Amino acid sequence: MNSEAYIKRICEVASEKKAMDICVYELKVPVLSDTVIVLSVKNHIHAKATAVELVKEVRKNSDVYSDLSKPTLTGDAASGWVILDMGNMIVHIMDSTMRQMYEIDLLLESQAVVYHI
Repeated sequence: MNSEAYIKRICEVASEKKAMDICVYELKVPVLSDTVIVLSVKNHIHAKATAVELVKEVRKNSDVYSDLSKPTLTGDAASGWVILDMGNMIVHIMDSTMRQMYEIDLLLESQAVVYHI
């Protein structure tokens, strides 16, 4: 599976969990990762459920996602922001308040090619 297919599948799983405003950023100059996905969730329960489902997807299909590192979760769903780090791909799972407060999209838009899902 190529990186485009990884991205599509990760976005599909997030969408199945009712994540909103999913944006994919292909970084022009990769520093920590090649791709950053940012998505919004309704609350901390939704954040945790989405993160768990994404980790399950990557672990269940580890042979397919062989280019990605073992998924690592950082942050606490209760804070409104969880980061799923898979090496070449990072997923930010944020409630809308945190996403607006930290303006992560503005930061990434200036450094990447943007795809809104």
